[in-house]
Amino acid sequence: MKKSGLFLIILISLLIVTIFTNTNCERKVVMYNKKGEIISIYTIEGKAEGLMFSQDEYDKIEGLDKLTDLEELSLLHNNLTKIEGLDKLKSLKKLLIYDNKIVKIEGLDKLENLEELCIESNKLTKIEGLDNLRKLKKLSLKNNQITKIEELNKLTELEELQLSFNQIKKIEGLDNLKKLKILNFYENKISKIEGLDKL
Repeated sequence: MKKSGLFLIILISLLIVTIFTNTNCERKVVMYNKKGEIISIYTIEGKAEGLMFSQDEYDKIEGLDKLTDLEELSLLHNNLTKIEGLDKLKSLKKLLIYDNKIVKIEGLDKLENLEELCIESNKLTKIEGLDNLRKLKKLSLKNNQITKIEELNKLTELEELQLSFNQIKKIEGLDNLKKLKILNFYENKISKIEGLDKL
């Protein structure tokens, strides 16, 4: 998190959020209910570095592509089933998607500056869609239904990997993670310690 400049966190407790930008760099956050009725409108002027949407129970967010200067995004305790609409957030460094209903890691290919990714407490069964995240230092996929460690070979900058509370049976696929300092496999189905000799 940057210590300088404006750090703006918007905590929203409605159902659907849409963000717009006009030509004066003024962003408007518009909140809707399930019926599509506008409840509130917030205006963001200047640079917004961080946004948090928590315990809203919405299932889709539109308009995040307008916040191209965003560095941190938290989507916590909602009903999101798909990661989408993030392609233009090239400045994003931290993405937290905690306690939703995400079933697949996707839509992250353009986030080449991402350093921290957390997709905990979702419905993931497979590690995938991470190849372009070459700057990633922290990855947390705790409390999902992942059965195999795979598709991590290109994440050579990774320092922390959290995989506790999954269904993993074997330690494997970590040979290229030479900078790894923290590795957590707590509460899986691993019966033998192996696959760590090259770390």
